[in-house]
Amino acid sequence: MARFMDPETLVKNRMMPWVEKYRPCLIDQIVSHEVILRVLRNQIRQKNFPNILLYGPPGTGKTTTINAAVREMFGNMSEFNVLELNGSNDRGINVVRERIDAFSQHDLYTNKKGIQKIVILDEADSMTNDAQTTLQNVIEKYVETTRFCLICNYNTKIISSLRSVCTIFNFHAIPNNLHKTHLLKITEHEQMNIADNALTDIVNISKGDMRQSINILQSLSMIYKDEHITSDMLYENICQIKPSKIMEIIGILFDGNNTFTNIVTYLQNLEKQESLNISEIIIMIVDHIIDNEIFDNIKTAQILLKLETIEKNVAIGSTSSIQLCGIASTIVSTLHN
Repeated sequence: MARFMDPETLVKNRMMPWVEKYRPCLIDQIVSHEVILRVLRNQIRQKNFPNILLYGPPGTGKTTTINAAVREMFGNMSEFNVLELNGSNDRGINVVRERIDAFSQHDLYTNKKGIQKIVILDEADSMTNDAQTTLQNVIEKYVETTRFCLICNYNTKIISSLRSVCTIFNFHAIPNNLHKTHLLKITEHEQMNIADNALTDIVNISKGDMRQSINILQSLSMIYKDEHITSDMLYENICQIKPSKIMEIIGILFDGNNTFTNIVTYLQNLEKQESLNISEIIIMIVDHIIDNEIFDNIKTAQILLKLETIEKNVAIGSTSSIQLCGIASTIVSTLHN
């Protein structure tokens, strides 16, 4: 997902955040989601947008995609025909009744020409249920003049009656190969000297979140400037443990020959010597269990539930040493039962 500016423009925008500098302006510049983009292109050609719901993980291009679509649809008239709101800030019922309702009923001259207006509501899953119900009524009231685009991470937080009036598109995480190719183009434009394995690690760390990976790239560029950026520099900069170290930790924790006492001692050393907190340790364990499918579904559900309880106990201030014992107990009991 990127546009690439000419060298002169890049110099002028040197201080601009890279996520904005390389944000796509047009649909053809967006990485991945080809099926969704094909549908949107058809709607743009027909000048007849449906009400749509875009959902998926952060940084996968949901907001960027709809902004590119309306830019192509309206051109310079976008600022008059598009209302953008954020559900986290504008989440109450009054916003729907006042701002959205007022915008939808306002008769712009473009509507007289049969051109629809569009309301973009980002983070719609933060809206209250009452606000969502009211929004549904507004959508149905202004069906002839206005289309609505709801954007969220979790479509299950959108009430079913509101989902039913929308065409739903699922934005999956950006595939690793497309993700890395895109980052490589950015490093070439920014004249970054970065190791190939470091670029691969950035993609793996970001887990399909293009925004996160671009922010990491810019951070590395600012810190190391003209240096050759290695994988070690990356992990030092983002304060994360290298995958090789994680595998070492997982190997010890899930060694069936280790006793409860041995695992507790090892976890205590991790917390002190590696400065790992309990949440980070739990994330490592959960990722290992899920990614490698080492237990059947029942055992997996049981261990995840126990780890969730431990993390909640930590959040409310429970003693660290007790919760480390809880992690050790969970691992040992699961391995030997």
